[in-house]
Amino acid sequence: MITKVLGLLQAEGLFTIYLDLYQVPSKKVWLELYAKAISKGVAGRIEGIKRFIKEYLPGFIPKIIIKGEDSPDIEFEYVSSRKGIERYLMDVYDLPQKVAEKKGRKGVVVMDEFQEIRNLDGEEMEKQIRSIIQHHDKISYVFVGSKKGMLLDIFTNRKKPLYNIGKMLTLKKIPAENMAEFIRNRFNHTQHSITEEVIEEILSLTENHPYFTQMLCHEIWDLLFPGQDVQSKDIKEAINQILSNQSELYFIIWDSLSPHQKNLLFALTKTRSSRIYSADFINNHSLGSTSMIQKSIRALLNKEVIEKNEGIYEIQDVFFRQWLQTRMLP
Repeated sequence: MITKVLGLLQAEGLFTIYLDLYQVPSKKVWLELYAKAISKGVAGRIEGIKRFIKEYLPGFIPKIIIKGEDSPDIEFEYVSSRKGIERYLMDVYDLPQKVAEKKGRKGVVVMDEFQEIRNLDGEEMEKQIRSIIQHHDKISYVFVGSKKGMLLDIFTNRKKPLYNIGKMLTLKKIPAENMAEFIRNRFNHTQHSITEEVIEEILSLTENHPYFTQMLCHEIWDLLFPGQDVQSKDIKEAINQILSNQSELYFIIWDSLSPHQKNLLFALTKTRSSRIYSADFINNHSLGSTSMIQKSIRALLNKEVIEKNEGIYEIQDVFFRQWLQTRMLP
């Protein structure tokens, strides 16, 4: 979806830069990733990238690695001391604006899974980013992420450097009819027919969540023989495979929880309610006091195990919920 939008913006004459921070292990990798994304986003082809780096990143010596036709990858040689990395980072943060001013074109920078910056030197890097981009008038920045709690803390906490730097937009679920059309077209495109009833069953199980819907459909597709129709039994087999694949991760999450947090999760798998502090809910699930529930809710929200949607607390990962229901509940 993001790449499709960026493609439309490119057609309107903007240059676009996209980078994914998922599992970026260090500032050094972050620097190289951003420099590479800018070089490719602005210059595009190999010779253009070489000229761009020479002009805009004179401290970098590029090594172009050809993986396929017009599909270059880049490695950099530069002074990679701590001070050197910090200096180059500030230069790279300012680079999109400099390019826009020189070329007379506006640009868009998308930083996906932006919350991962917290695993590096979060607050210091947030300060550096704000100090630079708040002066950029020709570049629009889009910060995207899948961990809502961390993103909210980055952008809505008054004590954080990026507080209120832009508009907050929460993406709602894609309408069911659009998701159904997407599923139908993707299976048909690979010569697998699928009925409306089976599509409805998929969307009911994934609650129309795009990520989990694609995960389930990919697992179903992986099970099919060429030309085979999708059936209900394939859904069940795919879910069992997902739960088996994810089981180790789910055990790690489970083992990190206190007994009361586990008990609360069991309650949330059985009942969806906005009245979790009511006497009936507490007594029916043996949850002790209101203060204990409040403490567990805060912990589960911080761990991104649950989320609050329209006043209702629910387990974020639909497959984790199914894992609890089928593998852990007595």
